[in-house]
Amino acid sequence: MPHFPKPFFKKNCQLWYVEIDRRQHNLGPYKDEAFHQYHQLMARPQRREEHNHERPHTRTCQRPSPVTQPVLS
Repeated sequence: MPHFPKPFFKKNCQLWYVEIDRRQHNLGPYKDEAFHQYHQLMARPQRREEHNHERPHTRTCQRPSPVTQPVLS
């Protein structure tokens, strides 16, 4: 049965994601912005790609590294 994509929160990454056509899209860390991104993704015309039946490459937590502040002495 087809799955209807809806956003979900990954606690270990502290990020929102949505899975569309077996691919997870990072929607960001904030719920309101994540749902805005989700609605934009869902409004795009769907382009079905041919599946090569290989397991898609997945990364763990695609969160950018924090910007470090220089220490002033």
